[in-house]
Amino acid sequence: MLQAPEIFKRSLDDIKIDGLPQRDAPGFEDDVLQAITLQYAAKGYTAVIVVQDGYVLGVAVPQEGVEPKQYILGLLEHGFLEDALPALEVMAEMIDDPEILYNYEPPRLFRRPVCLSQAASPDSSS
Repeated sequence: MLQAPEIFKRSLDDIKIDGLPQRDAPGFEDDVLQAITLQYAAKGYTAVIVVQDGYVLGVAVPQEGVEPKQYILGLLEHGFLEDALPALEVMAEMIDDPEILYNYEPPRLFRRPVCLSQAASPDSSS
């Protein structure tokens, strides 16, 4: 059976891994990337991890896993909009994909991501 990918965004301040140097130490971000990647590898996952603007963004796919984009689009298709939004946010920050960007446009003045707009519409209950 296929497993869902893990898609996450965490503040560097919240990362607590034994053996990491202080946050202001040279190479801290590289050490975080390596530590998290190795943790996922030990569980049999393939992970893409980046540090950006004080956050760790990651997509980790189990050996028998669903491709992340397919997983997110499936959530949207089946109406799990609130579950899809955090994953859309991470993917939109990590990759330049038209379908991901269409479904999650960064909020602009009085605009909401397509995903949230659909969740708030009266027709979204179907």
